[in-house]
Amino acid sequence: MEHITGDVGRIGDVCVAFGAFDGFHLGHRACLDLLLSVSKTSGVPAAILSFDQDNVTGDDKILSTEAEKAYYLKGTGLDILVSLPQDLWRLPTAQFVEDVLVGRFGASGGGVEFGGAAAGGDGAVAVGAVGGSASDVNAAPGGFVAHGIHAVVAGEDSPYLPALQDAADRGAFSLHVCKTVRAGGEPITSNRVIQAIESDDMPTAIAMLGHPYLIQGEVVYGKQLGRTVGLPTANISFISNKLLPADGIYGTISDMDGKRMRGIANIGLRPTVDNFAYRTVENFIFDFDGDIYGKTVSLENYLKVRGVRKFKDLAEVKLQVNLDSEVVVAHFDKEGIS
Repeated sequence: MEHITGDVGRIGDVCVAFGAFDGFHLGHRACLDLLLSVSKTSGVPAAILSFDQDNVTGDDKILSTEAEKAYYLKGTGLDILVSLPQDLWRLPTAQFVEDVLVGRFGASGGGVEFGGAAAGGDGAVAVGAVGGSASDVNAAPGGFVAHGIHAVVAGEDSPYLPALQDAADRGAFSLHVCKTVRAGGEPITSNRVIQAIESDDMPTAIAMLGHPYLIQGEVVYGKQLGRTVGLPTANISFISNKLLPADGIYGTISDMDGKRMRGIANIGLRPTVDNFAYRTVENFIFDFDGDIYGKTVSLENYLKVRGVRKFKDLAEVKLQVNLDSEVVVAHFDKEGIS
């Protein structure tokens, strides 16, 4: 899978889906499945135009960085992931449809004609491409042409639906509305997943995601106190607007250099070793003591074992870590997680 970032140009003949895809939950998965089906039928590559929200300022947190989205999407059959910068995805919905979907990506050297799509509860929309020409797009005001888009399938709750319907009414393409994926009678959305994580309800969050919660980052230097008692931990960096789970101890799988290794992570405060208010992610990998500073770790969080507690000293921490590790190993063995 090719991941395109930075200055995004034309990407050739493709079937595309667009949206935040934050968390890549089950609604997004349904969108991807339909996108891949349209791609296969059309005989052209499948691409996702992802709204890049990395380090966006403000109080809102995100479930997935662009690198984490790429991690979820690898091996799915997707051909191209394009990370769209803020100046493109922050456009009003109608302007985005006309200026970005058709005006920017609606034609290439060989041309593009959109041909099919899908959406999850957050309004991720897929659009297929199978023909056309660059001169066709340039000849029409606003980028729309009579034959530029053949068909679009959008989720019934998509905020882009009115703009897409308007385009369809003008003959830009045929619009097909698909039902939203639901859980507990309500649409699965990134906001619902965020609310579950912020409420310390990881099982509900994972159920809506359809996969463990991911924190991906570089291993950086920390206090290195753990290795003094035989518990070397990897301190994992994360971007400023990444949502972290509630403070606690989590059962994890570290995906690094093609290897998957079990472990436990302390996420949040570290009252035994300092009184700092900032939160950290420290992961202890079972039966491992290699030099991994500077490496990227994809940390899959499967279950919360307990909350954070203050211990008398590091020796007491080690005893508790051994107990926590037994809980994690038993759970992973039972569920077949490796």
